[in-house]
Amino acid sequence: MGEYGYAVNALYSKKVIRDALLEKVRGAVTSECKDLCSVKTPSLLRDTSPTGLKQFSEGAHVAELAEGAPILYLLLSAAVGKPIPKQLETMMRKMQEAVILIATKLFQQVEQVNLWK
Repeated sequence: MGEYGYAVNALYSKKVIRDALLEKVRGAVTSECKDLCSVKTPSLLRDTSPTGLKQFSEGAHVAELAEGAPILYLLLSAAVGKPIPKQLETMMRKMQEAVILIATKLFQQVEQVNLWK
């Protein structure tokens, strides 16, 4: 987690903040899945043309998932212990910064209503 590791761990240890962050991630993954399943979104899995079927590959499908649903892709990669591709490392750093910002805001709100006890 780099320079934000201590702050992330400290904030994540608070149940109120952890639950809110997990809910936020769940909502983001749900949104990504809806977008992937939408018929408005082109997909290799929906391309039933003869050329589409011949050109289908696991690598192309993984790339489509990583691009169309990056959070879901990262969660699935972590679940199976797969190394995260270099192209997603920058996005992960930005996500860590966003998590810190969100957690800080939640912390401020929780502190205002004194829910730490």
